[in-house]
Amino acid sequence: MITLLAISGVNDLLNKILGIAMPILIAIAVVSAIIMIVLGQFFWTF
Repeated sequence: MITLLAISGVNDLLNKILGIAMPILIAIAVVSAIIMIVLGQFFWTF
């Protein structure tokens, strides 16, 4: 019973962490992709 409670608590914690972390990771990926594209365009002009 205690182990089940602990597991559910850990699952809730992981869900909260993922809920916060996933959008941040996606945003970082999008921003880095945009920077790469912009830098690529910038270097192509020279």
